[in-house]
Amino acid sequence: MAIIYIVKRQPEAARVFLGTLSKDIVHGQWAKGCLRRLDDDPLLSCDRQIQYLRSVMPLSDMVVTSAEPVDASTGSMTMKEAILLTLLARNRNNRMAFEYLMAYYLLTRQPGKVACSIGRLDDFDYPAVPEHYAEAILLYGYRVGCQIDVAGRTIEKPTQKRVREVIQIVHDCDGDKKAIADVLAARFPESYCRYLLTGESGGAR
Repeated sequence: MAIIYIVKRQPEAARVFLGTLSKDIVHGQWAKGCLRRLDDDPLLSCDRQIQYLRSVMPLSDMVVTSAEPVDASTGSMTMKEAILLTLLARNRNNRMAFEYLMAYYLLTRQPGKVACSIGRLDDFDYPAVPEHYAEAILLYGYRVGCQIDVAGRTIEKPTQKRVREVIQIVHDCDGDKKAIADVLAARFPESYCRYLLTGESGGAR
């Protein structure tokens, strides 16, 4: 809490928590040191961590609700997605927010949103498209019948080959969901393709 109040430029509120923490056996010395630093610089304006946190924090309060349903068929925005997009709007170089957002899209099986967000890789130092992103994009491109722009990056050849094989499996199984799930579990148990198509993940059955 002390760090939160410092980041929010409320040093006096931070002092209350630091004063209590200064009596702690484990964290007492850190708290005392922080109090001394606040005496010299109440906003800790030279502290890199504090400055970074200020650069990525939302500028207004946000209300977070409990678990919410995800409508992947309509692509409707959820509170979790809205929060992450707000953080990225605040600071487009917030890598943690970006990676959580992409993980959220992968987890909720929204490959179209993965594809639409791939241009954000330009804000970071990804030399290539991460494997799970690539699988989602390639399968989405196959589904909509077009090649997806991957922001000038490459998709590894083994990933391309794996997705082609998955597509062939889907064709060979002629839409039989159980057969598709069985074959993918045996041949590509750890792939994102399997999770996207069947909702299953983990080791082979």
